[in-house]
Amino acid sequence: MQDREQRRRFAITLRCTASFFGPRFFKDWHLSKRRQFFFSRWIVTRISLALAKEDWARELRSRNWQAAKISVAMFDYEPSRHGKISYFPSPGWPTIAGQDGCADLEEWNQLKAKILRQGNRYSSLGRGRGGSAKAPPPLVCAPMTVTRETIVQTIQSVMRSVHPQVVTQEQILRSAFISHLPYDLARGIGTPYSAIHLERPTPSLYQHTGEKPSRARFDVGIGGLHSNAEIRGAIELKAGLASFDNLQRKGELTTMEPDEIGTKRKRKEPISIDLLKLLDPGIPNAAFRISWIALGKLGRAESADVQKSAGKIVEYSSGSRGMDKPSMHLDSATGWLVFGWAASKIELHLAWYRPSSGDATRYAPVWS
Repeated sequence: MQDREQRRRFAITLRCTASFFGPRFFKDWHLSKRRQFFFSRWIVTRISLALAKEDWARELRSRNWQAAKISVAMFDYEPSRHGKISYFPSPGWPTIAGQDGCADLEEWNQLKAKILRQGNRYSSLGRGRGGSAKAPPPLVCAPMTVTRETIVQTIQSVMRSVHPQVVTQEQILRSAFISHLPYDLARGIGTPYSAIHLERPTPSLYQHTGEKPSRARFDVGIGGLHSNAEIRGAIELKAGLASFDNLQRKGELTTMEPDEIGTKRKRKEPISIDLLKLLDPGIPNAAFRISWIALGKLGRAESADVQKSAGKIVEYSSGSRGMDKPSMHLDSATGWLVFGWAASKIELHLAWYRPSSGDATRYAPVWS
């Protein structure tokens, strides 16, 4: 392979010499020693513009780069014509060409290798970004069927298992939820058959901070993923070492979270933002909506006090959505507070838990 490359380079330099000196030097073998020395130096060290273009075209064809931007980097690059280019130098030939229109063969090979290395690097980056890859086939989703009863039973199963002093963050509560799902639903997460979507985008845009509205996310979305009409339910979670004491109209909770060094820090979380997402008008009216809160402190507030505060928070959030005042009743089967809007048939379930007054190691619904 190396001998073949040497022969090819020798042929290029020989043709370059013929074009520079003329055919007479090849026919006349009676040269002086000085001319022979001069001739031998030129035959191995110079290459003409025509032969360089031919050599460059051969390199491009071997890599199938004839239509790529690198094809103009050596000889023909013009900023006004070709725009911005990442190859350097561009054009490369004028940087090594002499007054005779030829260039030193060693400099030519170095320049060529330099630009080709850049081309290899950019080509690899393009493949990594999928620039030359075929578009993937369209995703066909067939989410599994999931009912409100299944989700309610899973939440109740979680709350019978977890410890109030361990569930210090909503991520822990959500992980426990996934682990308690029916086997098929849990195993299907991340597949085209999934009906459980963590951090599913909300239908509407929100503006909580800054000036630009941004899309919020449900902690857990239930149903299909492609369109808002496929949403079957949504869950918003809150968890931490806090109590339901002193809830205000916006329902701001002050939880305690352990940080990296083991100490605990306060974190304020408004419940009203969760309820605004659950009352998003883009969710189908028939979809179930669950505000799931698990707090690690019993607190002093009675169930009636928490119910009164919850009513104010829901009215504030629904009023922000332009909705009428909801009705309220207690679901005796779950111990959850249910708010309903008769006109739209929307229901909002408050699955709020705190440690049991009889056993601080277990959760109990606030309104049980």
